[in-house]
Amino acid sequence: MPPLEFDSRGTWVDVPASAIEKMASLNLDARSGVHAANHALLIVAPLFVVADPSDIATEHVYPRQHRPRPLRLILYDARPGGLGAADALFRRFHAALGQARRLLSECPCRFSAGCPACLHVHTCSGYNANLDRRAARIIVDAVLSELRSISQPCVESPARAARLRDAAVGSRLGASASVSAGWAPSLPDFRPPVE
Repeated sequence: MPPLEFDSRGTWVDVPASAIEKMASLNLDARSGVHAANHALLIVAPLFVVADPSDIATEHVYPRQHRPRPLRLILYDARPGGLGAADALFRRFHAALGQARRLLSECPCRFSAGCPACLHVHTCSGYNANLDRRAARIIVDAVLSELRSISQPCVESPARAARLRDAAVGSRLGASASVSAGWAPSLPDFRPPVE
């Protein structure tokens, strides 16, 4: 059977060397940490972009995998041509990583491989094997630290958000559409006018 190939869009970040070194010193498997961090991002992504969970995908690790892969956190549009979810997530990546860190830290399960509430996803082609929450926290913390050192999270002003929303919804709604103060173009917080 030929491989399934299609053009799409994605967003990724390489795992910092500091995280790789820390995981090695603690004898943690970096691939399992990347797999778990990718799952955490996959789980929280719909909180930041308008997308069905099956519209976004990631790379998965297989127990007997020998093909070299770069250590990276990656999410991509799972539909040919892309739906724009990965592009929207790129603009909200800092916030998504923060929420993924919270998910990894606050789940009450005691399993290093996580549970269905925190890391297991039904679309994992690796059958939710090779997941390591502790390594994932190290990776996410290192990436967040690197992002903080090079940029500040983008905050939309209410006036700009109103202009973007008006341009996006056009005259279908009239002037009575409400704009919440924290709106960003990729967040699903639109409230239609009350009739």
